[in-house]
Amino acid sequence: MYNGEKGNSEHIKLTKEFLELLSKFVEYEKELKEKLSANYELSELLIKTSDSMGEMHSELLTMHFEEGFKLGFRMGLEITQE
Repeated sequence: MYNGEKGNSEHIKLTKEFLELLSKFVEYEKELKEKLSANYELSELLIKTSDSMGEMHSELLTMHFEEGFKLGFRMGLEITQE
């Protein structure tokens, strides 16, 4: 547990849901950049982009919460076993 793997956010496995949301976000962002130059349908695309980013952020927070809970639970088990 103390070898630097658990509790280190760089080692948290990204979920399938997060990667799907990230893919959607990248798609929308690319589309937004293309349409910004033409300046049409901008408001609708901006809403999609913002919504996608919010969903992605929510999934990321859930992943971090779950990892933190697991770490705390393992630490509690270690403490009670001493």
